[in-house]
Amino acid sequence: MVTYRKSDQILDKNRLQALFSELTQREFTPDLDRINSLIQTGSLFCYVAEEDGEWLGMCYLVPCQTAMTDKLWIEDVVVHSSARGKGIGRGLLEFALEDGRKRFPGCVFYLTSRPSRVAARKLYTDLGFQEYETGVFKK
Repeated sequence: MVTYRKSDQILDKNRLQALFSELTQREFTPDLDRINSLIQTGSLFCYVAEEDGEWLGMCYLVPCQTAMTDKLWIEDVVVHSSARGKGIGRGLLEFALEDGRKRFPGCVFYLTSRPSRVAARKLYTDLGFQEYETGVFKK
């Protein structure tokens, strides 16, 4: 049975690396000290989907409080390829969204997704997210 939980600490770099290799083509070496420091200070909330001790998926919520609103950015949503199509991404996001609403009542959730991630984008719209005609700039 798949369970969803907020992780207060990440101890296993290999679990994280295995999931992120599913998300990106570039080499990723997790900096556990940095990630755990962000988690401990409340700058990052980490959510995992697991079954029998194996991580099947994860995502982060990143709070951004401004003068106008509380925003929660959803980042690095990933489900292992062997577990896709089983509702794990939906369950994970529903769990994270519920926890985010409790922590930041009235917050607005944001996320970005590449056009090539067709299944993920369908999930986001199914969960009520709307695509806006805007651009993300990076420097």
